[in-house]
Amino acid sequence: MTDHEVAIVGGGIAGLTAALVARQIGLSTVVIDPLLGGGQLVNIDRIDNYPGLDAAKGFEIGPQIAGQVMGSGAAFDVTTVTGITRGPESFTLSLDRGGTVTARAVIIAVGSQVRFAGLPGEEEYRGRGVSYCAICDGPFFAGKSLVVAGGGDSAADEAVHLAALARHVVIVHPGVHMQAMAWGRERVSSQENVRRVAGARVVAILGGSDGVTGVRIREESGAEQDLPADGVFLYTGLEPNTAFLRGVVAMDENGHIAVNHMLETDVPGIFAAGDIRQGSARLLIAAAGDGASAAVRAAEWLRQGRTGA
Repeated sequence: MTDHEVAIVGGGIAGLTAALVARQIGLSTVVIDPLLGGGQLVNIDRIDNYPGLDAAKGFEIGPQIAGQVMGSGAAFDVTTVTGITRGPESFTLSLDRGGTVTARAVIIAVGSQVRFAGLPGEEEYRGRGVSYCAICDGPFFAGKSLVVAGGGDSAADEAVHLAALARHVVIVHPGVHMQAMAWGRERVSSQENVRRVAGARVVAILGGSDGVTGVRIREESGAEQDLPADGVFLYTGLEPNTAFLRGVVAMDENGHIAVNHMLETDVPGIFAAGDIRQGSARLLIAAAGDGASAAVRAAEWLRQGRTGA
């Protein structure tokens, strides 16, 4: 007997929205995620580009959305999916704690994780001055000197958050301008204790027995210099959490799931939503829209009487 009509893998904004809409449609729904509370949303200090949320904090909004989904009657399984197989009537999802869950349709919304930069000293000093989350670790660096590596939206947002805690923050980024959206660049520029080192990259983490002491940067000319710092926050991009799906659904070389305009993968009955799919705008509002659309498409697919076979 099939456990649920739809299983949603991932508890971020895309997965939670999919679950809420699926329940409103009337589908028996389970959300499977090891950390229920909004996924990467909880690491966002300030949300500025979601209609109706004015400078909201992700670590507050995430649990609120999760609570709303729980109240809708969706089931939750706090674990990780390690594999998906097709059967004649349903999909079987293997769980890392043991056991399985079956569902007639599956929505993949596992989101992304921070990509390790692979720098010399990064692993050695991880947790001893190397961090990837300003909200998580920022308070440990109050009054300290910090380096933020990266020029995208995450780097801009985290640098502004750190500026309120640290003595000063140096952003090291390639190119003349940061790649962050205009609003992020403007917020960075407004911080008196933040400066940018443009046209350079962090190439090594320096440290000693007590942890990080600085970073080595390389300019586009090839010249290198060392910057002293008590901590370094690395924002060199995100990678999709789709390794467990290799051989299950079609993906590109970066691990993003291929979908059509209906958010359908190449496996009938499996849908993908959020920034793990090809072509995602990688914005919260886009992820929520994906989740809602995937739930509607899954319901239509189920109404047609189709199965995972």
